[in-house]
Amino acid sequence: MKKILIILGFFIFSLPFVMAQETKVILEKKLTKTETEKEEGEKKEPEGKTEVQFEETSYSAKKIEYLIEEHLIILIDSAVTKYKNITVLAETIEYNIETKIVKAYGHPFLIDNEDTITGEMMIYSIETKRGIVTVGVTKIEKGFFTGDTILMVEEKILNVKGGTFTTCETEPEHYAFYARRMKVYADDMVICEPVILTIQRIPILMVPFWFFPIKKGRHSGFLFPKIGKGSSEGRYVRNLTYFWATNDYSDITCTFDIFEKKGIKTFVDGRYLVKPFLSGNISGSYINDIALHSKRWSFLMNHRQTLARRLNLTAHADFLSDENYNVDYSEEEIVQLNKEIESYASISKSWSGANMNVLVNERRDLAKNTISRRLPRIGFSLSSRRIIPVKKDVSARWYNQAYVSYSSKFINKIQKVPDSTTTHYGLANNVRFQAPQKILSYFNVAPSIQIWENIYDEDNYGNRHPVRSYYSTSISLSTVMYGISKGGVFKFKKFRHVIKPSLSYNYSPEEEDAERFYSLEGMGVGSAKKNISFSVGNLIQAKLKTNGKDRKINLINIKTSASYNFRKEEEPLSNIRNTFDIEPMKQLSVRAEMEHNPYTRELKRLTIRTTLKLQGNFAQGAGYETEGTAKKPWRLNLTHNYVKGIGQNMDSQQLFGGFQTWVTKNWKIGYNTRYDFDEKQLINQSLSIYRDLHCWEAQFSWNSYGGRWKYDFKIKIKKIPEIKVTKGIFGIFIP
Repeated sequence: MKKILIILGFFIFSLPFVMAQETKVILEKKLTKTETEKEEGEKKEPEGKTEVQFEETSYSAKKIEYLIEEHLIILIDSAVTKYKNITVLAETIEYNIETKIVKAYGHPFLIDNEDTITGEMMIYSIETKRGIVTVGVTKIEKGFFTGDTILMVEEKILNVKGGTFTTCETEPEHYAFYARRMKVYADDMVICEPVILTIQRIPILMVPFWFFPIKKGRHSGFLFPKIGKGSSEGRYVRNLTYFWATNDYSDITCTFDIFEKKGIKTFVDGRYLVKPFLSGNISGSYINDIALHSKRWSFLMNHRQTLARRLNLTAHADFLSDENYNVDYSEEEIVQLNKEIESYASISKSWSGANMNVLVNERRDLAKNTISRRLPRIGFSLSSRRIIPVKKDVSARWYNQAYVSYSSKFINKIQKVPDSTTTHYGLANNVRFQAPQKILSYFNVAPSIQIWENIYDEDNYGNRHPVRSYYSTSISLSTVMYGISKGGVFKFKKFRHVIKPSLSYNYSPEEEDAERFYSLEGMGVGSAKKNISFSVGNLIQAKLKTNGKDRKINLINIKTSASYNFRKEEEPLSNIRNTFDIEPMKQLSVRAEMEHNPYTRELKRLTIRTTLKLQGNFAQGAGYETEGTAKKPWRLNLTHNYVKGIGQNMDSQQLFGGFQTWVTKNWKIGYNTRYDFDEKQLINQSLSIYRDLHCWEAQFSWNSYGGRWKYDFKIKIKKIPEIKVTKGIFGIFIP
């Protein structure tokens, strides 16, 4: 719609001014002509293209006529007028000096950069500032707009009679929205009444009136609602929404959900964003549930703010009137299942290698009716750094490889359960030393020690401020060995064998009287440990030559691991775990995981996962013709999963399969399923059918799980997906 104003604005600021100035010059010339020429009252320019330039405007035609008595200047045959980046072409352009009316007719055509508008005739009056375009056609942001008659009644206000809009570029168009009357407010909105959807120029649907924004970028306007039916809601209309772009930094969304069995739910969401300092949103909803005779509500807030350099404030609030609010009103299953809500405020400050955080929060478990608060939790940490720094322009020595890190946390926790409330606080300090080294250029050694010191408000015996000290140590040894073959087989030029053995020892003492200390998050010290862990990785790689280029692929990757616990008197050696990854080709991969008891040699667990992925494109002529050089892809995925666990009940064997393919040029079908070999039945299935309808597209989906099933379908405009017809619209009439 904005482009329609371009042509009217052009006549306001360009042609009238130029025509008036040029007319003054021409009339002065006419007074100097001979009497014969005056009697003729008409001057015809020589044959050929005549062009006149005046400041930034030029106009030309094969013939220019000056009719003094009629007060007319007429550009005839291939008339062209240019003003800056705007060009008007027409068979005839006519300007009346006395009435100050400009006319362009004979298929006038306006070009503004990449935007165009055409019609049968364009007229504009300078004095009344009103204009008209008959049979106007223009391309706007998402489609094409036409109007039988377009009247400019005021500046930037248009009345349109017989207007249509479509995104279809064919002639005749496959569909269009028709309105008998339209009121257009430039750069604001369009009001239509009535609006009729036509398909193949046959009326299908009608609404009494509608209005929509025509601003570019963020703008206020209504969003499309969702109509349907549910077992608990009855018939409903969801998302009756108005989006209000209040300014460049904030907006407000107001939504109404109307439920037949529950009433009207109101939802308001406000968002704000001032990059990079401030962002967040505040939202709330309310409903007087007529089914439960209860007033129910929700409140949610998120806020993030940069207070200073590396100083940030973060806040989150989440409150509900009752534990079943999300279950009853949310459409998302993951939200319905969430039974915990949390609110918090946090301030964090970071320096080079250091960080501090202060947090207050409250977490509610709606299912258990418990409340946990931290008032406050304060944390400080220093990242790992060298104990002995490296001097400038000096290489690091072995003693420069010693690192230390530190963390401290204070927490005051209040726990509320239905029958009691407990409060505890404590301070936890943790220091970690590590010194990774390389020995003989082949071996990596990494010793480390970790020390805890925790101070509690009291222990389980009532002693005030007890101190709990603890430590743990570990040392690991690893290396990498390579072997390369001298030759290859077939397209494999060479093979490489990579061996990665590792060994680690872990020790932490057994704590005396550990039961005297209660559990407080962030103040754990681990458990007694004395074991050796070892593993060996074997990787077989190959260099493959394809299309004249070499590429490396991983053929087989095998890893074996186990541990020995010195604290166990019986069977201290753990199960031996083996993992195999085999990928002989890009389309096929096999992963096997197994555990064996080293004492009984019994297989305790086995998992084998085989995956086959095939894909390609249908070339032209493969059953149908494709447009241009476009190809239609197809995909096939098969996954076989076998699990043998401890006990017969844990054994399972399933096959997952799915494919997606274009059956014809415009039809695409997809199918996914899961088959259980133990149950000897299909566990779940899903079917999707897609139809390309040129400017529209249709989708049908069907899903089943066990004895339950559901289906859905929708038809929508490709360029305007918000405009769609779904199952929900007909949910009142169909199952």
